[in-house]
Amino acid sequence: MLGKVEVSMRALILLLVPAALFSNPARFARLGESEGQVETQLQAADPWLPAQRNLPLPESAWIRTGVASRLEIELDEGSAWRLGPESLSELSDLSRLSTGQRVTLLSLDHGLAYFTGEPEGKDALTLAVPGAQITLHRGARLRLEARDAWSQISVIEGAVRFSSPAAEIDLREGQTVRVEPANPARFFLYREVTRMDPDRWSEERDKVLAAPVSGRHVLERYGLADMDAGGEWIQTEDLGSVWRPKTAEGWIPYQNGRWLWYDSLGYTWVVTIPGVGFRITMGVGCAAKVWDGFGRPRKTRSLNLPMSTGSAAPDSLAGDLSLRMRNGRPRHSPSNF
Repeated sequence: MLGKVEVSMRALILLLVPAALFSNPARFARLGESEGQVETQLQAADPWLPAQRNLPLPESAWIRTGVASRLEIELDEGSAWRLGPESLSELSDLSRLSTGQRVTLLSLDHGLAYFTGEPEGKDALTLAVPGAQITLHRGARLRLEARDAWSQISVIEGAVRFSSPAAEIDLREGQTVRVEPANPARFFLYREVTRMDPDRWSEERDKVLAAPVSGRHVLERYGLADMDAGGEWIQTEDLGSVWRPKTAEGWIPYQNGRWLWYDSLGYTWVVTIPGVGFRITMGVGCAAKVWDGFGRPRKTRSLNLPMSTGSAAPDSLAGDLSLRMRNGRPRHSPSNF
């Protein structure tokens, strides 16, 4: 199938995932749907840059939105964290313990946020606003607000554990709690959730992300709705269940995108193509056409889409991935293909 790239999930699980993914416990969130002005700061010393769809977000990354802007972030266990206009958030903790337990802390510095999801097994999942935090033990849908003088948490669905200097209580569906960071000895509990205009957007996104077909085929829980929208699953004799993106004839991987450096991954190629983009970014193995130096297909074989310095690459591309290391960081970026 000339011009097509087919992702084999069986090959992904058994053969083609780069070894770095098994040896490195680092976790990443995925920057998904967004509108308007959205910027990210991946590390404390980094400049703020325009956000890009499929961008891997590491622990301690900051994200902010401008006026009339919003975005969605997907976590690796399937939860969704959404920001409304003029909001600032940090992925404060995205760690994985030696036992495999995931520890997640999402912080809203100011603005409006929504959360939909639940912890898996013994995972720890916490959301924080100035003056309070909540812990999830089961599935819930929440709205969080952080303003100059107060912070507010509304339970749209489910139940959570609320903690502040004044109290620690269970919050149930249909309840809202407000705290004032300047007055930590008190809090206000309301037995209602007042509707807001952005609620509908978050609800619609929940429907889009619910029960994707791709969830039957892959382990990672992010980007599945994009895979459903951007491709189709087919059965092949050699590779079994395979995902094929909807790309035009003559499409070439690595033609449009950019390289970014991650301390735990090395250089990573980020591309905005829905569905296929995040899988390429995270180094997913593909059964793909191999192109020669002139963009012509040579043959078909299984390969690793290069994610880091240790990943395999097609023969014609391997030379572009050679990196000179200095003080643990490459001196030069890989050339774009």
